[in-house]
Amino acid sequence: MFLTASKQFEFSIAHRYAHPKLSDDENRQLFGYDFQGPYGHGHNLKANIIIQGPLQFETGMMMNLSNLKKILLKEVISTLDHFYLNQDLDFFQDKIPTFPCIASYILQKSKKALEKTSVIPIACHLQESWEESATVFQKGHAQKTLAMHFIYPVNLTLHLVFQGPLHPLTQDIITQYDFLKTMTKNEDIQDILSEKGYAIDQEVLKKAWAFLKKSFPLLKKIVVTTDPMLTYEISDSQLLLSVGTHFRATHCLLNPEISKEENEALFGYCTRPHGHQFEVQATIDCLQPEFQSNTPLPGLLKTLFNAWTDFLLPYECCHLNDVLGPQLATCENILHYFINTFEKKSTFPLHRLRLNETRSNRFSLRKVKPEWM
Repeated sequence: MFLTASKQFEFSIAHRYAHPKLSDDENRQLFGYDFQGPYGHGHNLKANIIIQGPLQFETGMMMNLSNLKKILLKEVISTLDHFYLNQDLDFFQDKIPTFPCIASYILQKSKKALEKTSVIPIACHLQESWEESATVFQKGHAQKTLAMHFIYPVNLTLHLVFQGPLHPLTQDIITQYDFLKTMTKNEDIQDILSEKGYAIDQEVLKKAWAFLKKSFPLLKKIVVTTDPMLTYEISDSQLLLSVGTHFRATHCLLNPEISKEENEALFGYCTRPHGHQFEVQATIDCLQPEFQSNTPLPGLLKTLFNAWTDFLLPYECCHLNDVLGPQLATCENILHYFINTFEKKSTFPLHRLRLNETRSNRFSLRKVKPEWM
């Protein structure tokens, strides 16, 4: 299995899209209002820095995310927060500070900041808003996600994930302007997604994927969200169905093999009994042989949702240390315990399990190694 953790940081920047070799008119035509203003425009950004590494026997963690936060705030985020990137950072003197370029900067700085630790930053996901985000991976490739929300006749959000090289002029995979121009010409996509009302099924998703792939050659996958806890994801090789829910529980981090002082040095205030409203998302791949049947996607969704909520019910308002026994009740160990226990009780082989301890501390466990890892 393949385990990752991510820490989210929020910061504010100013930037301006302008290619130095183009005239003002050419830049304005290429970037629109993103070219305007002496200091460009501003954003409140969220960066999720994703790490991977071996579990430490003493802590049951890859790395204490409190320590990760201290290092990355000092060495990475503070170099961006409240700066005009075009002018204040040497990294962007010969680059346009697009979101993929900013994510690349964060990933490079994070690698250097963490080189003396046992973890490796493998990706940086940078979110500008629900409409636009970018992800850069350690293997060098980048993704750009652009979204549109439809209200009538079906209330849903469509995310298009593009992957490819950065364009030499825009230094982006796709600009929002090109995306919107193409999408406004393709109003048929709304009709495709809503042709069966709220009953999103395999046929609708495959039809939408084929339609959009013709318009966008760099399209990697599409993600359809009809509810905050329900997500469909389709690409050439996968059809993922995810359901989410939450449970309330307590835990504390105490290693019985070491002293109280050593525990406090390792875990800080997490040695005290405390609690969270954990968010959990279970994902299956409907293209796997186990699901190659005539079961409609809505029926599969209902069965998975019921199985997952029934599974979590015994953990509502429990103390997770009692559940895990001798294992430290870290999120890493909780994920392993959940996925192993669920599959013993259910006919659903999980593709991925995600656990959000807080808004900024997130963990994922995958059965299959993704291509970007």
